[in-house]
Amino acid sequence: GGQSFMPEMLPKLRALREAIDRLGRRCWLQVDGGVNDKWIAPAAAAGADSLVAGSAVFKAADPAAAWRRLTAVAQDAFDKEWGRRAVPARP
Repeated sequence: GGQSFMPEMLPKLRALREAIDRLGRRCWLQVDGGVNDKWIAPAAAAGADSLVAGSAVFKAADPAAAWRRLTAVAQDAFDKEWGRRAVPARP
């Protein structure tokens, strides 16, 4: 664990999501590495369907509280993004 989030990958994620949607394919895109409450919404907006936030939870002083906060932020971000997506990526 401990990989930093790489915001320079967001345009690539967005392009991949757009290509998948344009082709009418169903594909789950997962982001892993440095995911925290700062990067959840940008990753969801770029096309991520799933996030791995290991260090943000397990290195937190209160892992349960961190999990609840991240889950709430992710739920809000994904609800907004899946509502706008023409071809839902959820299997």
